Amino acid sequence: MGLEERVARIEGVLEQIDKRLNHIESDVAGLRAEIRELRGEMYKRFDDLREDVNSGFREMDERLNILDRRFDSFLKWIIGLILGMWTSIMMTLIPIILKILGVI
Repeated sequence: MGLEERVARIEGVLEQIDKRLNHIESDVAGLRAEIRELRGEMYKRFDDLREDVNSGFREMDERLNILDRRFDSFLKWIIGLILGMWTSIMMTLIPIILKILGVI
């Protein structure tokens, strides 16, 4: 093989390498575009998930506030009933004790 044939063969190989590199570059550019698109979708899904979690927490907070108000209402009723019963018992026992002591 002569020098010219060798140089021609090397030029042919270099052209093929150049075509292959261009193909690889276009594939890498496509992959970058896909990654950007997937990243955007991922951020959107995270935002949606964050909103769902926040709305769930808001709903739980509302329910807890309702339960808190109901508990306060029940507590007031229980304290009122206990005080009423205590007053009734005292009003019944005081005359009995005073009669036993001979004050009445």
